[in-house]
This record gives sequence, structure tokens and C-alpha cells, in this order.
Amino acid sequence: MPDPYPQWIITVLLLLINALLSFGGEAWRTMSKALLNRKADEGNKTAVRIAAVHEKSGIFRAALRTGRTVCKLGAAALMIDAYHTPLTNALQGLPFPEELAAVLILLGVLAGFTLLGELYPIRAAEQKADVAIYSVWGTLRFFTFLFYPVALPLHLLASLLIKITGLKQDAEEALSKEEIQSIVEESGDSGLLEEHERDMLEGIFDFNEKTADQVMTP
Repeated sequence: MPDPYPQWIITVLLLLINALLSFGGEAWRTMSKALLNRKADEGNKTAVRIAAVHEKSGIFRAALRTGRTVCKLGAAALMIDAYHTPLTNALQGLPFPEELAAVLILLGVLAGFTLLGELYPIRAAEQKADVAIYSVWGTLRFFTFLFYPVALPLHLLASLLIKITGLKQDAEEALSKEEIQSIVEESGDSGLLEEHERDMLEGIFDFNEKTADQVMTP
């Protein structure tokens, strides 16, 4: 059996990132908006940045959710790579040992991430959200920004599906075209988006402006 330590090290790092996204996201969600606005008015630079993100909450939430999903999938893949063969051998004699081994490993990873990467950090953030958000904001923004290239097209596609199916867009999740273009330009200028990716997203903007009748008409 190959040495599993590299997989464990990366998995622990993914768990910590997942916990940070859960902790920071919950603190951001439950913090006092009145206190935030007061600090922003007083010139607190971090408060000003947090208040600006509140105006684009939809894509920020999408980045948080995407980041947590990527962390879980990455950890599951690493653990399956490390333990699938020995666990399969241990389950010989049972029906579908390979599939059962993969499912057991996946359930173990999900249980660990749910407890340590979701439930505990969320409960902790609820205790002192107004203090916690300022302590982790810089790191939280760094990781959410890393996930923007994946989260942004998914967020746009979800908005498009909402529009096509005639459902009401949540006011907190809605973004104007100008706000989305600003995020795309920021990501492109920083090198997180390639030129062809930026062109693809701009094409989605144009498509998202069409009505449901226009979309459904051949």
C-alpha cells in the first residue's frame, strides 16, 4: 500500500479551507448590518469592503458554496485513491466490494467534513459573528476569489434557469449586468480568467437578457 500521508496532508488542508468558508460565511451572514454600516461610516476599511460584498451577495454566496463542494470532492477523491484497494480487499466475499469500498470511504469523508468543516465552525461563528468576520475576512476573500472562475458561470446559469422557469429571483441573489461585468473584469485583470473564458461569460450576459419566449423559440 502506498504511503497515504500526502493524501492526508492535502485532505486536512481541504478540511481547514472548508471550515474557514463555513465559519466566515456564517459570520458574514449573521453579523449585524447596522454595526457594519456604522463602522463603515466611521472609516473602517474592512467594514467598507464587507459592505461592498453585501451588495453583490449572490456571487459571494455562490463562491462559498462552490468552494465547500470542491473541498469535499477533492478530499473524497484523495481518500478513495489512498484506501480503495486495501478496503476492497478487506471486503472480499461481500457483494460488489469495489463499489461498497468507494461508498464507505465517501460516507466517511462526508461525515468528517459535515462535522468539522460545517456544523462546528457554523456554530462557532454564530457565537460572535460581529467579531469573527473581521478576523477572517482577508483570508475568506482570498479563497472565495480563487473559486470565482467556477462559481460565476454556475451562478449565471442558475439565474438563467430561474428566469426560464419563471421563478422569482431572490433580491439578495440578484446581480445587475454591470455588477457581474465588474467581477468578470476584476477576475480577468488578475489572471484568474482567460480571454476565451471572459468572452464566454460575456456571451452568457447577452443570452441572459433574452426572454423565455425568445429562448424557447427555435
